[in-house]
Amino acid sequence: MIWRKAILTLAPWLLVSAGALGAHPNSSIDPRVPPPTPYGMDILRGDDFDLANDVDDIPIDLSAVSHEIDVLAETEERSGPYTPDLIVPLANLGKAYQGANQHPDAIDTLKRAVHLTRINRGLYSPEQLPMLESLIESQLAMGQLFDVDASREYLFRVQQETYDPSDERLLEATRDYSEWKREAYLTGVGYQTYRRLLDIHKAHTGAAERIAEEDPDDPAQIPHLYEQVRAEYLISRYEGEKDPTFTMYGSGLMGDAHVPSTDLEWEEFRQLKEEEYNFRNGRKALDRIVELEAGRDNPSPEDQARALIALGDWYMWWDRKARAVQQYERAYEIMDVDPEHGADPAELFERPLELPVERVFHATEMTPRDGKPARAVVEFQVSRVGEARNIEVLELEPEGSMEAKLALLRMIKRFRFRPVLQDGKASRTPTVEREYNYYY
Repeated sequence: MIWRKAILTLAPWLLVSAGALGAHPNSSIDPRVPPPTPYGMDILRGDDFDLANDVDDIPIDLSAVSHEIDVLAETEERSGPYTPDLIVPLANLGKAYQGANQHPDAIDTLKRAVHLTRINRGLYSPEQLPMLESLIESQLAMGQLFDVDASREYLFRVQQETYDPSDERLLEATRDYSEWKREAYLTGVGYQTYRRLLDIHKAHTGAAERIAEEDPDDPAQIPHLYEQVRAEYLISRYEGEKDPTFTMYGSGLMGDAHVPSTDLEWEEFRQLKEEEYNFRNGRKALDRIVELEAGRDNPSPEDQARALIALGDWYMWWDRKARAVQQYERAYEIMDVDPEHGADPAELFERPLELPVERVFHATEMTPRDGKPARAVVEFQVSRVGEARNIEVLELEPEGSMEAKLALLRMIKRFRFRPVLQDGKASRTPTVEREYNYYY
């Protein structure tokens, strides 16, 4: 997917110190702009991340470039500079330039191909999709992140016009779009970073609403609602710009542009990040998922349990510990109804997990920060309400640093965990051992 290539191209990351902690009831993750979180940026489990480089090496093929230039020249001489017959030769030449690692030429050529497609086939012609994807690849290769932003916005608009609301391709496109926004937010690309979180939120809530308009009980809403909750986690820890900003400077698809921002957008986001609204929005989305899973023709115990666990995680994140435990125990009970034909519920809760379990706050790699790096091996217990207790530092680098030790202890004490369940009941965890890499 394009976002994976985007992730690998965003190095070195643009990061600054996280600053002081906020007032959120769970301060285990505390964002600044940029970056937005200690856990996942300042602190990362040693076994929690595996950077998978799935970008293949691009072979150099100069002969393909020469051939496509000849085809393009013949077509243009025969039919003129604005003929639709040039679209395919331009797209092919752009790909050939990419194959030869001549990305500036690829960008110019693919932009022309997109422009001709819009002129001849319409503003949102689906023929543009592969060209825009190729254009983004070359912009990423050149590190033109503002241009990638603009191209991705336009690509997503074309995808929204092309695919039906319940189409799996639109779900994948929306996920790719929001994943780029998330990575760009975490790594501090651009200005007015709250807009990225607002874009993610609106993309998935809008998609879920469009599906619900056609069929309120359509389970196709579920993946979008889960993605909305991921955005709610990010929004819950946003403590960036405090005042409305009126202008964002960027680059458009075809050149430089000034993109206006209004205080209405800031007000919309400000309401989303208010604790009352943020907690309620996440809870409502998860309640809706629970309802949709239960309403399927053949409800899946695993999917129902997953929804209840996610709801429990959200309650635990907001320090509603009793309500969280209640959801976990409900999930265990559902899974325990027919254990021979489903997952073992005990396996779902056999070890405590830091929240949020999904890598919502994790950028692609553990990035060097302004703080000092450290590594520690820690032993502790987790209570039945998801709190670390009896913390003991077994190994510490730099050795003997009291400053590094105190910073680590503060971080771990602020964590919230999904607790273990034994025989369907939340229980204290026997001692667990974790390795953490962190900055302090």
